[in-house]
Amino acid sequence: MRTGARSGLDSFCTLLGVGRDCGATVPAEADIRNRFHRIDRVDVSALAADAFVLAGSHHALAVLAAQIPGKSASLRQAWTQLGGEVTGVVTAHGERVDADLVVLRDWAQATVSAASGIEQLLTSWYRVLDRVGEPLVCGVPADGAADAVRVGAVTPSTLADDICARVTLFETAADATDNGITEMLRVLTTATDDLAGGSPAAPPDGSGHLALAGDE
Repeated sequence: MRTGARSGLDSFCTLLGVGRDCGATVPAEADIRNRFHRIDRVDVSALAADAFVLAGSHHALAVLAAQIPGKSASLRQAWTQLGGEVTGVVTAHGERVDADLVVLRDWAQATVSAASGIEQLLTSWYRVLDRVGEPLVCGVPADGAADAVRVGAVTPSTLADDICARVTLFETAADATDNGITEMLRVLTTATDDLAGGSPAAPPDGSGHLALAGDE
């Protein structure tokens, strides 16, 4: 759909020229393309990949955690026989593992939700671009608009109205998509910040850092 959307964008920009020739007030092509690229730079695939990594890490750590002293009831009972202080350390260790797993699970779920929501927004956005980029205007191809007007097959005002309606649809959809993506990334960032206090420390080389999608 992304490739088709870029084709729709090119066709839409061509129609803007037709609209100007018919006396319509339409945005500059550069403004339209900038709006498109602002949304298009959000890499939902990277965000989905982050979610996959987090979910996989949670599963792997949950399996390993079952083998850690302090997580096993039988091991806890054995350690209890060695004294209260040792038991407290082991129990605290088990509780810390539990807390880290909860943080990792919640982080993964928040990322999955954001990726899914953004993907749905982009799907709707790409469909709008297909509609506004439909090459026929009132049944007339863009490159034949001038001839159609000259022979009376269509009036300039009719072409202008059609193209202005497309501009309105584009701008409304762009606003909704842009605002929706911004809000979802804000919620994800807030959730990540809230969880950060209990999250496991990243490796010293920084290899544990996950990249958020796009430039947002």
